[in-house]
Amino acid sequence: LIVVGEAAVPQDATGIRITPNPLTAGDIEELLAATLPHHSGSWPAVIATIFDHSGGNALHVTQALRLLAEGGSEIESSLTDLIVTRIGRLPTEALRLLQILCTLGVRAPTDLAYRLLEVPDSGPGALRLLARRGFVTLEPSNLVRVAHPRFVDCVREAMPAEKRRALHAQVYQRLYRAGAPSILLARHADEARLGEDTLAVLVSAGEWAEGHLDDADAALYY
Repeated sequence: LIVVGEAAVPQDATGIRITPNPLTAGDIEELLAATLPHHSGSWPAVIATIFDHSGGNALHVTQALRLLAEGGSEIESSLTDLIVTRIGRLPTEALRLLQILCTLGVRAPTDLAYRLLEVPDSGPGALRLLARRGFVTLEPSNLVRVAHPRFVDCVREAMPAEKRRALHAQVYQRLYRAGAPSILLARHADEARLGEDTLAVLVSAGEWAEGHLDDADAALYY
């Protein structure tokens, strides 16, 4: 049984936490050969650098390899810096779309994300680029998922506070006009700092969660 929310786990339950083994230098060599089959530099030096700085962390390794494949060289960086560097190399529309997706949440409908772009017609091309670079995965029914929660954190932290609040306000207005329930509006209202409207939405979201026996979210929004 895989539980996706700790609130769903009975307090007296026991479980097993699965932690993947770190990648070895040999694993990194295989991944490097697959990612950069025509690499002309010193492979042992690249492998040693990635291994030493990542400690075998799979996400760290893949971000370093992707950065190399995209023409970057800053593989001595921390995981956060690797991700931020890769984000900074995105074209303007792809970056904007990734910011929108990370604001909407880990998973979002593509049509809503496109409508929040300044040029909605640029959305499909930007999304394909994000998918090729491993930032998102495409799902059935026109849904898209940000590939890792760490990407969401890095994108949001890299955005200026005013820009982040303005984007949440845009999302709030879109969802509000579409008749979305308060449980979907609450986070955006809070992040956008809408004043008294925020308080009303948070209380309504708390009531919604309480009515659906979601004690964790009820406590959060109350």
